[in-house]
Amino acid sequence: MSNIIIREFTIDDYQFANALWQTAEGVCHCPKCTILNTKERIEKFLNRNPEFSFVAVDSGNGVVVGTALGGHDGRTGFIYRVAVADQFRKRGIGTELVNKVVASLKSEGLTCIKTFVLNDNPNANTFWEKNNFGASKTSITIEKKCGEKMS
Repeated sequence: MSNIIIREFTIDDYQFANALWQTAEGVCHCPKCTILNTKERIEKFLNRNPEFSFVAVDSGNGVVVGTALGGHDGRTGFIYRVAVADQFRKRGIGTELVNKVVASLKSEGLTCIKTFVLNDNPNANTFWEKNNFGASKTSITIEKKCGEKMS
């Protein structure tokens, strides 16, 4: 079996990462997420948030088998698009990716890190709880629909 290497996400990983996001269980595939995850938008995100996003790569074939995007607004850290290919789950890859994002965000002095989980995704809720994340007792996420052209 090949080894898994965790390294920084670069835009060169986009094709593999996007393919993973399209097939991974529990990753949102709604039109809004599809619009937000174009190559151009991910490149903009990575440029704005360097050194906070990671991929897990199968060293045998170079394929991205896991992703975790991280970023912050100067006060709060956020983790997005945590996904691991089905055949690589239950090996600690997702946890390792999250730990890398958390460590990189903490190195910026951030003390609060949030993520977004689909309501109907019990596997993800269990994963996040095992990684010491819990539902906020003080807030909920609300959003404004801005149509297809979101800026």
